[in-house]
Amino acid sequence: MIEHKPENPSKGIPPRLLPILQVLKRTYLFWFECYEKLPKTIKYSLGQRIDGLFVETIEMIFTAAFLKPDEKLPYVKVAIRKYDTIKFFLLIIFETNTMEQ
Repeated sequence: MIEHKPENPSKGIPPRLLPILQVLKRTYLFWFECYEKLPKTIKYSLGQRIDGLFVETIEMIFTAAFLKPDEKLPYVKVAIRKYDTIKFFLLIIFETNTMEQ
């Protein structure tokens, strides 16, 4: 009897992400929900900047994940700097009470 094997056994199973990418993904999805609730005056200025920084941070970590260990550090440092900037801008949004309920 011939056993039938699927062509792509991992089809339908999402790829496993590094723990840091899992956290960034969850954080970005939460941010995206908040972003849609921002008033237009903030959404198209500071909101877009935060969104762009999130994407850049994810790109830096994703790139570092595929590099040799001795090549990772510059990418991780940039990602940390961008993430710290995100936190600062979110603090401004929080302190100015610009989030709609």
